[in-house]
Amino acid sequence: MNPFPAGHFLVKKVHVVAVYFSYSTRFEKTMQKAKSTLEAGSYPKTRVKVDKNITRVMAVHNLFHSTIRSVKPLQIYATSMSTKKTTKETNPFVPLTHREWQQDAEMEAIMYLTQPVSVLCQTEKKFTSALGYPLKKVDLTRLRRLYLSVIKLSDVDTRTTLKRKDILLDNLSEVGPVL
Repeated sequence: MNPFPAGHFLVKKVHVVAVYFSYSTRFEKTMQKAKSTLEAGSYPKTRVKVDKNITRVMAVHNLFHSTIRSVKPLQIYATSMSTKKTTKETNPFVPLTHREWQQDAEMEAIMYLTQPVSVLCQTEKKFTSALGYPLKKVDLTRLRRLYLSVIKLSDVDTRTTLKRKDILLDNLSEVGPVL
């Protein structure tokens, strides 16, 4: 039994979107559509990263983070595909809804908080064992806040560091509080 079906469904759906754009010329076509629609500098030209190892926290974090970086071009592509009359057999692309984009950002925010400890736990056990307690204490303090710093989807652009907005836990989507 899956204790978190909504989150599991979102990870699968974001993974499907990432795989869809990682093959063929779809990514290049998406960037051409974005170039003709958006102003220069308002969107990054980065590829969506596929999580090849779903047991690694960083792989899933990179999946969410890279889809958020490409939010504007992917939404333009989804809009252009929704205006075409296609069947699911000819076009397997299923875009994320507005709610799912917000959930994507919320899940990325949780993984962003736990990122330092999860990476060290997976790679450097012997050399950082003395740092385990202080790092976990910092993580728990950050996780117990009454707010979550979520990437502001409307402000995603070519900057390396994306703007984050503090959102109270009570104002998160139905996926956020479960996290």
